[in-house]
Amino acid sequence: MRDVTIDPEAMRMPVRAGAALVVFALAVTSFARLTEVGTHRLQPVTAAVSKDLVFVDQTDGSVLAIEAGNAAEQRSSDPKTDGFIRVALTSIKRDRIAAAVSQDLPLRVMRDTNGRLWLEDPATSRRMSVDAFGPVNTRAFAKLLDDRRSTP
Repeated sequence: MRDVTIDPEAMRMPVRAGAALVVFALAVTSFARLTEVGTHRLQPVTAAVSKDLVFVDQTDGSVLAIEAGNAAEQRSSDPKTDGFIRVALTSIKRDRIAAAVSQDLPLRVMRDTNGRLWLEDPATSRRMSVDAFGPVNTRAFAKLLDDRRSTP
């Protein structure tokens, strides 16, 4: 068996290069955070149309949307085509459990002045851009909002 010796000087160079890379990354990140150079901030959303809805799971897999303050106004989602509604509500439900907030409080579905569709939880201040999940999923929530009874 051959005896292999490692030169300590040869090992210092990669360690120094790695350390320099870490220091450089931290410096660039700190500079960007402090000066906001290279950052992009979203503007606050202004609702053009909104509706506060309470969502109730049904045994057939659908979700019943009841307009807050008006129990007579109800819409049911189709479990075969509107599954995204259930997925989005599960995500919000998890946030509400973590924040110890009641599941019975309404959520807000809104369309902003730019035409984007949002799902907002006023109880946890979480806001989700529904448009980011594609046109099919956007239509599922748009059906709940696009209606003569929506409030500006």
